Order: sequence, then structure tokens, then C-alpha cells
Amino acid sequence: MSPELQELYRKVGNDPTCGKDWMDITDQMQHELVREFGYSDEAVQLMRRAPQLYPDDPEFRTTQVYVRNNIANLGNLKEGMEAPDCPLIPLKYSDITIPNISIDNTDLPNQISLRSLCRSGRSLVLLAGSLTCPLYRYISHVLNDMYERYQTRADFYMIQIREAHASDVWPIGNIIGIKEHKKLTDRLAAAEEMVKATQLKIPVLVDTMDNIFFKFILSLAIPLLYRCGWDFKASWDAKRGSLRYN
Repeated sequence: MSPELQELYRKVGNDPTCGKDWMDITDQMQHELVREFGYSDEAVQLMRRAPQLYPDDPEFRTTQVYVRNNIANLGNLKEGMEAPDCPLIPLKYSDITIPNISIDNTDLPNQISLRSLCRSGRSLVLLAGSLTCPLYRYISHVLNDMYERYQTRADFYMIQIREAHASDVWPIGNIIGIKEHKKLTDRLAAAEEMVKATQLKIPVLVDTMDNIFFKFILSLAIPLLYRCGWDFKASWDAKRGSLRYN
């Protein structure tokens, strides 16, 4: 991307209260691009839907950035819906324990079920993000404050998902030197870096390399927070652009 466009991404990433986010900048860029080549604005919608319209076209297998970020067809958990179960990998800590979960002291990752985290009488608060997400970096201290305030009433977990803006795939704004995860050890290392860089106090679990949590639960806007009741139904989810939690 051009330095000018990177600067726009950097500005909205550093000031989420400006009324715009990266999706607005991307939308603007796409419309300007199609107009420059003489196409109508409808071409943008066609471009976004192309992988669904032509699922067998081999060309899309080589356009990694476009395909991986066109996630309109992924999961979209809404309030009142039952959250699907999926496997997760706990990140090992020396000073943080995950209730009801035993993590063996071995080099092999221990896979657990998302639903195993749900305890009767307590809400389950799921957050998702990655260090390369500017919005996550901006509000990480708020998440810590929320955790410290409500951890006696609810169980909080941060889920490390695939990188929002890996340095070798789609870097924007203030670029963080974390590359696309190629294997589970990469994702575990990225999660450890996320905890270290933001001093995160919330227990962390890692999505599998199949990105099952990401695909089944997150929507196009990539909400940062879900709250599930003891029946594992979503009772609240963050909307696009949500910066403050009540």
C-alpha cells in the first residue's frame, strides 16, 4: 500500500474515537480504485462476492490478502443464539490458572473444549483479538480494568485468533513485526507476545490452526467481546466500532 494510505490507517488506528475505522478506509480505497478504472460502484460489491460466485476459480487461491479478508460468509453469533463448541489451546502461565482445566507441564499443547469453560451460575466472557489489531492495542488496558473489576462474577478469556494485520500479509498503520501463523507454535508465540506487549492479565486460549473459533463465532466486523450465560447462549456481543463496555 502507498505511504499515504498507510498514514490513513495509522491515524484511525491511533484514534478510534475519530468516527472512522479501517473498514471505512478500505471501503474508500476500493471505491476509488474501481472508479479510477472506469467502473461503477457496483463493481466493489461484485469484487467482494467473487469468491462465493466463483468458488472453483483457481485465481482466488493465489490472491491471499483478498481471500483471507473477505470473511462475510463466516460465523456471526448473535444475542440469543447458542454458541457452538470448538477446540482451543490454553496458553501456559506460571501465575494464572484456568478454572476446572488441568494443564500438564509438557511441551505438547493441551486441547480443551470451549464449553468446558462454562460454569453454572457464572457468565462466560469471551474476547478475541491479536496484537496486530490496532483496536485491541488501543483498548487492552480497558480490558484489564474490566477483568479486575468483574472477575469474581464472571469468567474471562482472551482468544488469540489469526493475525488481523500480519507484517507479511496485510500490514497497516503502526506495523507490528508478527508474521502470518504457519503452525501452532507460531500462534502460541504470538499469544505470548500479545500478553507481554499489553501486560494482559486475562487468561489466554489459542484458536486452532483450522481457525474454528474464528470461523464459527466471529462475524465480518470481528467483535472483540461476547458474553454467554450458563446455558451457553450469547447474551451480548460487541458491535462494529464498540469501544466502551457497560
